[in-house]
Amino acid sequence: SWSPSPAADPFDDRFGIAGDATPLVRDMYAGEQEAWRRLDMKSVDLVEALQRLQQTEQALRSAMADRQVKHGELKLLRQKLTRCEAREAEQRQFSADAEERLKHSHTQCMQFEVLQEDLQVQLQMSEGQAAAATKQEAAMRSELQAAQQVADVAMRRAHQVEERARRAEEDSEERARRAEAQSKKDREEAHVEIDARYASMLKTALAEVAQLTKGQRQLRSELRQLERPQAQP
Repeated sequence: SWSPSPAADPFDDRFGIAGDATPLVRDMYAGEQEAWRRLDMKSVDLVEALQRLQQTEQALRSAMADRQVKHGELKLLRQKLTRCEAREAEQRQFSADAEERLKHSHTQCMQFEVLQEDLQVQLQMSEGQAAAATKQEAAMRSELQAAQQVADVAMRRAHQVEERARRAEEDSEERARRAEAQSKKDREEAHVEIDARYASMLKTALAEVAQLTKGQRQLRSELRQLERPQAQP
């Protein structure tokens, strides 16, 4: 710390005037020495206060840097939530496509049912013609057998299509339920994690900033008090 060079003591016996100094002069000299001593003490206090202020500012910069890091973590969590929502949208699109395929299968089933009805009508017409014309009985029986075979093939195809459609519907519903449950679980976990971490980071950052602000105000108040000029005695 800085300290002024002491002036020569005018009352030192080496000057040969110690016996001639009046009490008033000695008191003035003592007051001046005391003022210098106080000024030295204030200088030391001012240096210490400046050092504490620098330490506080360094702590504040560290807190701000930590806050930036936490904001980065929050951004990553939000990106994770966005990816979860994107996967959910893909699952919804997959479910929509499955429903469209199911509708198409139902349409094919209805077409085969109409074809079966048409074949049955043709079969009835063939049977009426056989009853009405005995001469054409053999030929009509052949046509009837052919029609029956076609009907059997159509029935088998209709049953196969219906079975495939039923299985596709069951598989689609099961996948849709699983995808929806998983997406809901991921979304809830992401929201809970984000809310908890954000609340904790915000609370910590606010407490640190409040503490640092309070310390700065105290240090500045002490500096103002130290910088006030001392009244000369």
